[in-house]
Parts: sequence; structure tokens; C-alpha cells
Amino acid sequence: ENTTGTWTLHVDDNYAQDTGTLNEWCLWVSGEDEDPENTPPAVSDIPNQYMTEGDGFNQIYLDNYVTDAETPDASIIWTYAGNSELSVNIVNRVATIVLPDPDWNGLETITFTATDQGGLQDSDPATFWMQGVNDAPVVTDIPNQTIDGGDSFAQIHLDNYVSDAEDA
Repeated sequence: ENTTGTWTLHVDDNYAQDTGTLNEWCLWVSGEDEDPENTPPAVSDIPNQYMTEGDGFNQIYLDNYVTDAETPDASIIWTYAGNSELSVNIVNRVATIVLPDPDWNGLETITFTATDQGGLQDSDPATFWMQGVNDAPVVTDIPNQTIDGGDSFAQIHLDNYVSDAEDA
């Protein structure tokens, strides 16, 4: 266990039968961690997310996925890499994954990296998959036509009035 603070050493000389002066002494402290070096943070199990188009991804509370013996969660610095279409915002150690548009679908793997106060790092990837859905086509107003008896209606190019997200 790492401890900090002020320590007091009390020395009793139970073998002396008279008063005197202690001219020489040695103190040896031993424990499990005799090398107090900084250890890296451990990042693990950031969950993959699978959603259906129209839904958003869940926020990720990054403190839930990191441990570090020396650095408190609030002092861990988080970064990310690997995204190309998705945006990532990390504020107060909470990651928000932002879609480029509401109809976006696809798959991206984003690697989150935690850096401790000593500069050591660990990373964990998470995959974000948005399954596409078949969006209904959108039909805009087709102009009205009025003709005299015996005349023909003008041709209407319906492609000019119909759009479909999957065919864009």
C-alpha cells in the first residue's frame, strides 16, 4: 500500500540497565513494494455499443474503466484515436460520441487512452456500430397542372420530386 504523510519513530532500549547515550543505530524498512516507481494506469472493458440508426450512443463514464495506484481518477488525462466519421467529446472524464448526421450508419473502433500524472499510459478500444434502417422516401410537392379540354398534360419528371436517403 502506498502511504504518504509524517511518520514518527519511537526507539526503546529495553536492554540497558543504566542511562547512557545511543551512539549508533540503523533503521531498515521493508515491504512488498520496495520500488516506489510509478505504475501505469490499467484501462479495461470499455464496452462496445451497437445501436440502430436514429438512436444515439450512450455516454461513457471513463472513471469506471480505469484504475491507477498513484493517480486519482480526476487527474487522469484521457485521449482518443481511430475515429474518422464519428466525433468524440471528453468533458470531465465523460466521453460523448457524436454522429455526423442523423442518418449515419456504419462501424468505427475508437481507442481510449488514459495517461497518469507520471506520463504512463494504457489504452482500450471500443467499437461503435450503428445499424442502418430503411428510411421512407420523401416526396415533395408536385406542381398542379391545368389544361384546356383536348390538350395534354406536361410531362412530370418524378425523380425531381422524390428522394431516398439510401439512394442519395
